[in-house]
Order: sequence, then structure tokens, then C-alpha cells
Amino acid sequence: MPNPSSSVSPRSSARLLIWSVLLVLALLHAVAARANYADIVSAFETVRTSTVFPVAGKTFDDIEETFGPRAQPSLAGSYDWHRGIDIDGAGGENVVNVYAGVFEKIDYTESAGNYVVIKHTLPNSVTYGTNPSKQNWTTFYTYYMHLTDATVTHITDQGWTKGSNIAAGTVLGYLGATGGSGGEAYAPHLHFELRFGTSNPLSNQIAGDGLTATDAWFDPHMHPMLLFNPNDATLRGASLASSYTQSLAAQAEGTVPDALSLLYTSSLDELALVNRFVVEVRPAGGGAAVLSHTLDFNQRTGFDASTNALLDEQDTTKPYMVPLAFTDAQTNYQSSIAIPHGWLGGYRNDGSYEIVVTASDVWENSTSLTVSAIPEPSTYAALAGALTLACALHRRRRE
Repeated sequence: MPNPSSSVSPRSSARLLIWSVLLVLALLHAVAARANYADIVSAFETVRTSTVFPVAGKTFDDIEETFGPRAQPSLAGSYDWHRGIDIDGAGGENVVNVYAGVFEKIDYTESAGNYVVIKHTLPNSVTYGTNPSKQNWTTFYTYYMHLTDATVTHITDQGWTKGSNIAAGTVLGYLGATGGSGGEAYAPHLHFELRFGTSNPLSNQIAGDGLTATDAWFDPHMHPMLLFNPNDATLRGASLASSYTQSLAAQAEGTVPDALSLLYTSSLDELALVNRFVVEVRPAGGGAAVLSHTLDFNQRTGFDASTNALLDEQDTTKPYMVPLAFTDAQTNYQSSIAIPHGWLGGYRNDGSYEIVVTASDVWENSTSLTVSAIPEPSTYAALAGALTLACALHRRRRE
């Protein structure tokens, strides 16, 4: 008769097989997502050899807000998810087309103000997105927002209609403060977006409004810095002589309540290119991760992008971003990543595990930091008590 403690029931075997298949599929999906993003990086490395900056006379140093989670300056530093970059100006500067394409439209909304959309074609198709019937892409769109009212007159005078060819460097309009640009304390500026594959915003993607054959059913916003060479001598200016580095540093316990937090720093404020954070709990000294979480800005991994509103909310149950103010006085760019104590669970005060955090920029350059498990305050007290007791017993034996 078989030993019940060692036998495996058919039901258990089937369950094990199902979980194994699901694990393999998840791994394949993760690998595919990374491969697809690598295709995008490669495609834009080709494109950026023929691009110009969207505001004439401006450089990377004039970027006042970057892509992804931010402390919104126009709303007292409250958290939101920024879909583009903001380029500061006095108002009236020429806003130009960044890459050869065709005119899509000029329009107005309460949030974007006067805005222009240009459609562009990639040299080669790229595989990306979640819609199996539409994953090969050759198009991307650039958006230019908060333009002056004089922009409307300018576009009319040009006689452009949908499909008109627009060369790189062509004046599209003028930097302004129309729409929800943040008021006088934060305006005027150009809000500049890159949307990959589709011109639809996330809200239209989800609702299915106005969808066309070019829609992929994913949030299309990408980091606009993919369009520009980070080592361009004109756009870097004096900072070209300074090296660009990324770093991570553990912050003091309690900096973020109920969480272990790390400070991310880009050595140059004009190269705020961070795109991904991977948090892993591993056995000390090496081994496979037993717990992990990824925050990827360009692919929206780790964020709830099912609606615009949810994307603007922080999920503090898992590792999350705590963005810091991005001011003109800074010479570097910084943001914090918080790792909740509740998410770490028992691993937090288990010395046989360590926490590894890896940060990567849009071009896949990365930096990592390993943090030893940190005992909870109650654990410190227990250790201290045990040490006191051991010392007392040792003295008693000697006496």
C-alpha cells in the first residue's frame, strides 16, 4: 500500500501542471514585453539622428517637468502622472516640429489649450502592444500643447490640412499659456508629448471612442526624451563636459512612513531619464528573487492604467514612487522609491534575505543598490534584551 505522506494525488499533479504552465506563460510575457521595448529603443535611436528640440533656442536645461510620477508644482506638489515633458519659456518662442511628418490637426481643450498634432513614420516597423491583431507599428505622434492664440492664425495662414507634409524644424506655433497650463506661477510653457502607435489618449482607448485601425488598446504615452540624443552638444551645452550618472542611496528609516525608501539621483537635472525600478527580495549572498515588483514608466508596468484617474493615484500597497519637487535651482534630478513594510512582510527583519533595487533610464542604462534586511524597532528591543540577559548570565557564571 502506498505511503499517503509521499504519494501525489492526480488532482495535485494537475494543479501543479497548471501553475507551471501559468508561470512559464508569465515569464514569456515578461520577456516579450522587454524585447518589445528594446525594439522601441532601437527604433528611436535611429529617429533621433534627424530630430530637433521642440522649442527654438531652448535646451535640455529648460525642461522643468519630466515624464512619469511627479510632485505637481501647480497643485501644491500633489502627486500625478505626467504624460509628457514641460519646457519653460517667456512666451512667444517658436514651437517647431521635431521630426519630419504630416499635419494631423490643430484643436483646443480646457486642459491642453491650443494644441497641434503631427504624425510621423518610423523607418522600420516595431512590435509592441497588447492587441494580437495590431502589434506591428510604424507610426508615432507628437503633441504640442498650451500654444498661443496666434498659433491658430499661423496654422490658417499656412493652409495646412490633414496630411500636409511638415519638415523637421518647421514653425508650428508659439509657446503660450492657454488651457490648464498651471497659472502664472507655472506658465507659459510647452507641454510636449510622444504617443507611440496611436493618437488616442488613454480615456479614448478604454472607452472605445473614435478608435481606428491604428489603435493598439494600450496607453500610448512614451517618454519624449526617446526622441533626442542625450549627448547632443547643442542641447547639453556646458554640461556636456560633466558625466551623466545614476545612483541609489538608502534614506533614513522613517523618511517615508511605514516604508523602506531609497533616493534615486540623476547627476544632471537636464537628463531626467529614469524609466524603470525593479525591487527584489533575494536570499542573502545570491539566489533567485522570492518577491519582486517592477515600476516601468514607458510600459506602465506596476501602475493602474485602466483609467486616467487611476493612473494618477498611488498604490501604496506595493513599491511606489514618492516624487520630489523638480526646481530650477537643482543641478541634479531626484525621486524616491518607497518599499512598504507590509509588502516586505517577514522578509523585512529576516537577516537571511536582502533587498535589491535596480533603476534604469529610457535607454536601458542602470544602477543597483543592495540593502540588508532591516529589523523592526521591536526586534531591536528584543535583541538588546537578549544581549543584556546573555551578559548577566556570563557574569553570574564568572562569579
